[in-house]
Amino acid sequence: WSALAMTADGRTLAASAYGGQLWLSHDSGSTWTPVETTREWIAVGLSSDGRQIAAADKHGRIHGSEDGGQTWTPRSAPGEWRSLAVSASGQFMVAGTDHGAVHFSDDYGHTWTPRASSEGAWYRVAISADGQHVAAANSGSFAFTSDDWGITWAQRFREGPVNSLTMSGDGLALALAIPMDGGLPDGKVHLSTDAGATWSSHLQDQTW
Repeated sequence: WSALAMTADGRTLAASAYGGQLWLSHDSGSTWTPVETTREWIAVGLSSDGRQIAAADKHGRIHGSEDGGQTWTPRSAPGEWRSLAVSASGQFMVAGTDHGAVHFSDDYGHTWTPRASSEGAWYRVAISADGQHVAAANSGSFAFTSDDWGITWAQRFREGPVNSLTMSGDGLALALAIPMDGGLPDGKVHLSTDAGATWSSHLQDQTW
């Protein structure tokens, strides 16, 4: 398994299998149904009601569904996709690539625009409920945030490769985890309550 996503009420879940299929559950995970076809699924995201679904094929396209997974269409150009996040309405989406760009969509994933670039891979991305606030972490040990739908970006963190990243619905709270083998003796969870301006460290010596 490569990724999981859940709706606001917890009833609908999506799971992506790398080298397998996408799987959906509409009963809080009790039963699961495979959808789409076998691909190198690396990331999946859901709107808060589960109607809008996006999933990224690592060496292909981002595919989308607007009817809760019943039908699917390819949405992006072919790329080397690595990460994906979807806003509450599903209108705004952010996706990271293996080769230097964060892409943003403001039309339910139908078109994508590169908004940030670096020499490394964008391993993790996150988006607020309204889509205005975006966070992204790359393999060069940097974490960035945007407060204007991905148009401009600010570097917020540099202490090691980020293994996990999440954001609150309002975009103000951020959490990221750095493994012990990240180049620095870290192994901590780092938290911010001011959109990444300042950080506090918690726990330590863990391979997250």
